Amino acid sequence: MAEYNKRFDKHNLQVLAGHENYSYKYNYLSGSRSGIIVEGITELVNFATVLGTSSYEDNATIDSYLSRVSYDYDAKYLFSGSFRRDGNSKFSPSVRWANFWSLSGGWNINREEFFKAKWVDQLKLRASYGVLGNDGGLGYYPYQALYDLGRNNQAEAGIIQRSLANPALTWETSKNFDVGVDFSLFNGRLGGSLEYFKRKTDGLIFEVEQPLSIGGTYNSGNFTIPANIGSLFNSGGELTLTGDIVKGSAFTYNTTLNLTSFKNQVTRMSDNVPLIQSGTKAYSVGHSIYDFYLREYYGVDPENGSALYKTNNLTRNAKVIGQDTVTTVIGEANYKYTGDSAIPDLYGSMIHRLGYKNFSLAVQFTFQTGGKVYDGAYASLMHGGNYGTALHVDALSRWQKPGDVTNVPRMDNGQVANFTGQSTRWLIDASYFQLNNVTLNYNLPANWLGAIKAQGGSIYVSGDNLGLLSKRKGTFPGTSFNGTVGNNYNFSRTISVGVNVNF
Repeated sequence: MAEYNKRFDKHNLQVLAGHENYSYKYNYLSGSRSGIIVEGITELVNFATVLGTSSYEDNATIDSYLSRVSYDYDAKYLFSGSFRRDGNSKFSPSVRWANFWSLSGGWNINREEFFKAKWVDQLKLRASYGVLGNDGGLGYYPYQALYDLGRNNQAEAGIIQRSLANPALTWETSKNFDVGVDFSLFNGRLGGSLEYFKRKTDGLIFEVEQPLSIGGTYNSGNFTIPANIGSLFNSGGELTLTGDIVKGSAFTYNTTLNLTSFKNQVTRMSDNVPLIQSGTKAYSVGHSIYDFYLREYYGVDPENGSALYKTNNLTRNAKVIGQDTVTTVIGEANYKYTGDSAIPDLYGSMIHRLGYKNFSLAVQFTFQTGGKVYDGAYASLMHGGNYGTALHVDALSRWQKPGDVTNVPRMDNGQVANFTGQSTRWLIDASYFQLNNVTLNYNLPANWLGAIKAQGGSIYVSGDNLGLLSKRKGTFPGTSFNGTVGNNYNFSRTISVGVNVNF
């Protein structure tokens, strides 16, 4: 790295240039033998029969050249620009190098002579635009065709194809725009920021399914290749407010509120691959990558307790109820966008800080409103009769006799797939309110500290993850942003008590 700084009059200039190289190498070697010869010696030579040996090596390299120029005039006008060129061994030599850059500017309006509002401590307008590269979480050799060695037939050597090549695969690129206002008012009593952002990503890397006729093997299960096939954008706004609501000589109260809302939408897909289904979602133009794409659960047949799903095909397993055609076989039901998204309407946090003389109390909450979550953990506990497994208490509401009106099918071990398969049945409201932390602190009086010649000290008690309100007890929608939860451990509730003393 080389850096140059120069300040003259009211001008301030900073220039940086550098080179960065990341090189990863992993070697693996294993061998095993059985039939010990002499007790107590664990070297391989002390065993009679060779069971197996294996070895491999992985390599990855990123080479980067980077630079940045920053300039400000009288801390009033601020400008910055950056440029970098990156090469990534994960991509083919013909497309592995790419250029990325950014520009940003800021204006401290309150420093202008024409600005006369004395109650405004800071008023800053800022904006930025930049292009970034991403390798999409790929493996080490995604553009190459790979083969598994050691697939021998007795003494005859053999290999099988493991993955297919895509030499055109290259960087995902995101184009990021941001504009915002930072402010501080009334001698710091109220401050915060308001921000709008939009990120457009081109060359999205997806795993695209391929027909068996072009290669791949059943054993490896690799019938996909990574490809740049789409574009999407994320846009939204964020608000942060911090206020000293009470600022007395003995009692103080300060709070911080953060709110965020955003939208996600796919804007382009390959003509050859207009829709990619992935778990509980599907990717297609006009939809979010967080939109649920599932079979639609209709309810329970009151005559026999069967689970019903909406379909467009009037098969022998289907019947018409009102305006809807429904089937008892989940494989005949139609996949569709449900109209639900894992993206909440709003999410954020609150921090409250109170102080009275030597005592201080801090309370932190996080929350989100709106959106849906696919509760896979609940689905696994509503399985319909697998032997030797636990059930959710909601199974007590199951259908038991003709005429029962319920949303839980009958218990039937032979119909588990049709009764508990992936569908809209397992979508629930993702809103939650969580008490993350409460900390009570007491600063020890000066005369106590003087007796032990200490400069400072306090006693505190703190609790983490103390409470959660959500649609279903035990479900924490914040486990994963993509709106799926399973048998995950929630954060542990912990209570801590401690003493800090500084000498």
